Amino acid sequence: MVSQSRVPVAPIDPAGLAAALQPFGDSRMLPRAAYVDPAVFTWEQRHFFGGGWTCVGFSAQIASPGDQRAESAGPGSVLLTRDDDGVLHAFANTCRHRGHELLPCGGSAQRGAIVCPYHSWTFSLGGELRAASGFKGRPGFDESAWGLIELPVTEWHGLIFVDSSGTAGPVDDALAGLEPLVAPYEPERLAIAGRHEYDAAANWKILTENYHECYHCPMIHPELCRVSPPKSGENYPAQGTWVGGWMDLRDGMDTMSLDGTSHGVPLRGLDATGLRTVIY
Repeated sequence: MVSQSRVPVAPIDPAGLAAALQPFGDSRMLPRAAYVDPAVFTWEQRHFFGGGWTCVGFSAQIASPGDQRAESAGPGSVLLTRDDDGVLHAFANTCRHRGHELLPCGGSAQRGAIVCPYHSWTFSLGGELRAASGFKGRPGFDESAWGLIELPVTEWHGLIFVDSSGTAGPVDDALAGLEPLVAPYEPERLAIAGRHEYDAAANWKILTENYHECYHCPMIHPELCRVSPPKSGENYPAQGTWVGGWMDLRDGMDTMSLDGTSHGVPLRGLDATGLRTVIY
């Protein structure tokens, strides 16, 4: 979370924004500018995605000492490392010398040091400068002042959250209310079995808004309606900086697959109600 006093107002018509913030049932869509104006997107990148806690991956993706991985966070990217003591670190993904990218976004490495591909400045997995050809030993060069810029990072139920701004509030505030919903699923025990990526020619808010309503489901997703009643469920009350809700499974359905059947083992932490509910 970010202190509201430090965040400039989004470049959106105040009247249109006020209409969108009315109670559910009386509210309207955001103004057109919120979806198409580059100035709004720039504001979102800096203050929404880059101004608070962002989930950037799974602990299992960077589990061993020497593991390194770069992920996007707001307008830039962060470099994650696991040091020899098993401690996770997050850094701004830029070398302190000339600002070169240390790892391409989405890239990974497994080695005992962080090496800039431009001039081979070398840093420990904890971010300290270890080698700088032609600089170390020169009068006035204090290597302790040239470590990587470290960022707040935390691991929560096997998920990695980073504050790329370094100014967000406590992560517990951002995740308020999620613990009782997520903990029974024990995501820290789960493995990534597959990954699908889609490039959508749309503003991210269009996709998010679509995902949080099922008014379109009978027409667009009849197969989903056979598994879960389109009028079931509702959103959870807002507490932290997240949104979500739940849906019921129809009788005889085991999971949210195309035919409702599951070929896996039920998650051990879920009670009878949890096994009949899908949260998103």
